[in-house]
Amino acid sequence: RTGMVAFDVEVVDSRTGRIVRSFDCAGKFKSESAVNGMSLFGIGSTKAKFASSALGQALRVAMNDAAQKTFDALRGVR
Repeated sequence: RTGMVAFDVEVVDSRTGRIVRSFDCAGKFKSESAVNGMSLFGIGSTKAKFASSALGQALRVAMNDAAQKTFDALRGVR
């Protein structure tokens, strides 16, 4: 299974309300195995299933992309 996630991020200057920078973020992940859906000590299997799914992993990749781009956008801003 393959999962893909994309979203837009806007960095806004809270003093002026102006958009300082905007960019798109994306993540793609290909899953090699199926999830078994176990629950351990009452920890919900739904959350674990999503986190280990192709879509959950793609979201993690996209969030990392967003964090890196936000860091780069804010470098030098005081």
